[in-house]
Amino acid sequence: MNRQDEMEAAIAKALAQSGADETEILAFQSATALTRVANSEIHQNVAETNSVISVRAIFDNQIGTASTNRPEVDAIATAVKTAVDNAKVSPRVNDWPGLPEFPVITDDKRAAATRECTPGKRADLIHEALTLAKNNKLTMAGALETSETTVFIGNSHSGVSRSSLTDVDVNMVLMDFDSSGYAAWIGRDLNELDMTELGRRAAGKAAAGRRPQDLPPGAYTVILEPAAVADMLSFLAYVGLGALSVQEKQSFMAGHFGERLVDEKIAFWDDGTDPRTQGIPFDYEGVPKEKVVFFEKGVATRVVYDTRTAAREGGKSTGHALPAPNTHGPLPTNLFLEPGRLKLDEMIASTANGVLVTRFHYTNIEEPMRAVLTGMTRDGTFLIENGAVGAGLKNLRFTQSILDALSAVAAVGSELTLVNAFLGTCCCPALKIDNFHFTGISDT
Repeated sequence: MNRQDEMEAAIAKALAQSGADETEILAFQSATALTRVANSEIHQNVAETNSVISVRAIFDNQIGTASTNRPEVDAIATAVKTAVDNAKVSPRVNDWPGLPEFPVITDDKRAAATRECTPGKRADLIHEALTLAKNNKLTMAGALETSETTVFIGNSHSGVSRSSLTDVDVNMVLMDFDSSGYAAWIGRDLNELDMTELGRRAAGKAAAGRRPQDLPPGAYTVILEPAAVADMLSFLAYVGLGALSVQEKQSFMAGHFGERLVDEKIAFWDDGTDPRTQGIPFDYEGVPKEKVVFFEKGVATRVVYDTRTAAREGGKSTGHALPAPNTHGPLPTNLFLEPGRLKLDEMIASTANGVLVTRFHYTNIEEPMRAVLTGMTRDGTFLIENGAVGAGLKNLRFTQSILDALSAVAAVGSELTLVNAFLGTCCCPALKIDNFHFTGISDT
């Protein structure tokens, strides 16, 4: 019996032996390895295997939780007993809808090249980028991580579902004394990683950004590359696209469904079943994930639900529960923005004056109801003049409503990129946006 089968059997046994009215067990088995670079040298290689098991037990609408990182049958049984004991001394939840029934799903999206990756292989891949950095007289920092994860979920009303996947996550910054360039990639299969191309991209930005100029604060036309777009969209999802924030009237969507809130060029949704993302096919309550469209031609349509928020409205979960307990309610973690017609070069060529932004850094929420963010540009910010990329710019601080930005979209890029974002992943193109507000120059 393999590790996955053993964990599944242990969960099933613990559920059968629980004395609670309802019991839920969520478990993660993971093996992660990471090779890190600083000052153009590999300075760290680490690996970890771990198990995390979380239990919810319900007695007469009283909910108790417990957890363990020991995958043995006895340890899981002890965690169940602890959750049951905790439930008996917890307050009653008046609107508890019960744990959901769900179809058992077994899903495997593991790639052999990622599972079998060695420290030597990661070092060889990093060396490709290091060679480009040294040839361009740049210093490299970054990391390459490979992982394998299996998620299990079972409860008293259903069997045990499980989903296994592999993940590759690489990021790099190539630096000169006054400029830097960034590139990153995520995916399932290590064989699809082109480290040389990533190195070329980062090196090109660092070289082009030397001797950066000042740009006075103001409203500018910007072209945001996918990393910056993903950051913006992920924060938008966090502050307003879950049902709990709508029900508590803390979301910009509340009271505005059916209204056009952003530009008609915007179609934005969440879909954990799309093969282009890194999602698993069910949520952390076991409910199969649905595609949920937030904006269609700029019109606000839906938000995501878990079992509890859906029951409050007499509906069903969309498959977006987070691990319990959590205070955020359901949230989307596999975001998609519909592509447009223009390639990045064409978007730049169509811009007389503007700013090209590679990515954002240190982004924070200022005003959730208007989705106002503040943050800084980083690792490749450039002036656009007469349809061409010009001088590098010193990093800029922005303060901008995401809704206002998405209402001023001049063009949507045609090429999708999968990006690790603040909240899960986002598969998105570049965006050209008018009247984007920069409020100062960053010192970092």
